[in-house]
Amino acid sequence: LAPDSLDVYVVIQVWISVDFSQKLLPYFRDYCLTVLRIIANTCIKRTGHDKHQVHYMYCTENVDQYIEYINSLNTTWKAGKNFENGFRPVLGVLPRTTPMVSDAHPIYDTNIEIPESFDSLKQWSDCITIKQIRDQGCCGSCFAFGTTGMISDRICILSKGKQQVEVSAEEALACSIGGTCKYGGRPDEVYHYYIENGLVSGGPVGAKTGCQPYTINPGNPCVESAPTPECPKACIPGYNRTFTLDKHFGKSWHKVPVFYAELDIMTYGPIVAEFDVRINCQHGQIVYYLLDLILLRWEYSVYDNYCRLVYDDFYHYKSGVYDPLITAKFVGRHLAKVVGWGVENGARFWLAANSWGTVFGEQGYFKIKRGDSVAAFEEAMSAVLPKL
Repeated sequence: LAPDSLDVYVVIQVWISVDFSQKLLPYFRDYCLTVLRIIANTCIKRTGHDKHQVHYMYCTENVDQYIEYINSLNTTWKAGKNFENGFRPVLGVLPRTTPMVSDAHPIYDTNIEIPESFDSLKQWSDCITIKQIRDQGCCGSCFAFGTTGMISDRICILSKGKQQVEVSAEEALACSIGGTCKYGGRPDEVYHYYIENGLVSGGPVGAKTGCQPYTINPGNPCVESAPTPECPKACIPGYNRTFTLDKHFGKSWHKVPVFYAELDIMTYGPIVAEFDVRINCQHGQIVYYLLDLILLRWEYSVYDNYCRLVYDDFYHYKSGVYDPLITAKFVGRHLAKVVGWGVENGARFWLAANSWGTVFGEQGYFKIKRGDSVAAFEEAMSAVLPKL
């Protein structure tokens, strides 16, 4: 499913009443592509933006009306206006053609009793980075922010507070394989880079702290993606350490099965999770998604379990325990740092730190339903162990 002429971000959800086997795909393909082109052209005409700008906005004609509709449903969460002018932040987790395979299996004490609630911010309050909410700006660098945030936290936690460092999201974005602002990247590529090459320190944009601080300014609206930074092998002028001496290395990384997620967080610190939707032909639900990435000729598989997708109502999350609406559209891929869990008004949740600044959600944090793998959130968890 890789057309040559369509390079606009569009998502379609198709419901059918019979099993949709792979044999039927060729007959349905042309119809899908025709519908996708119509939607894309309509979106372009309605907004006045060119086809590249459409990729960075969600085409909701009346955001206030959509928010009012969400809140009228009286679900477990409340919506609000996080971003102005109907624009959204850029997402950034690439699809993959093969499953993520980790290189280690951490040791857990399975006798530890899992509490009803847990918050890394309270458990390790002396670790400065755990409390930070960062802003990726108009760049699909969520994969870099989530992973480096988790790495920074774990360095502090596992060193018992002796090492406090904010690892550079800039280097993770610019230097890990495949990382770009426009298309995003993959967490496992950051892990490989961290283990093999190390990561230097780097604070938020404008702070000029660390060897390689972030350079992409927060932007609202995000009309288009910022250019991807270069991958320099040097620290900023005036920094008091060399690039080589400032490196921090990882020991190993691993996928985190949901039944070990709480133990992993309690033992080693925060983990990361991707928003993921499982395509299930047997139950008659097919999700067709096309990105600018199609131009790179990545193979599409209807049975790919790694197309991490975010729902459009998530942009309006303000409080409560997020659970996507049945009518919500799939709009892209995202990654966030999971710092704990709990129960709110009877709803079990994961507590996660986003990278869209403090204007989003609950001062930059969000709660997402726990136990039912909402958006397959629980199927794409991973973490890394630092080398101290």
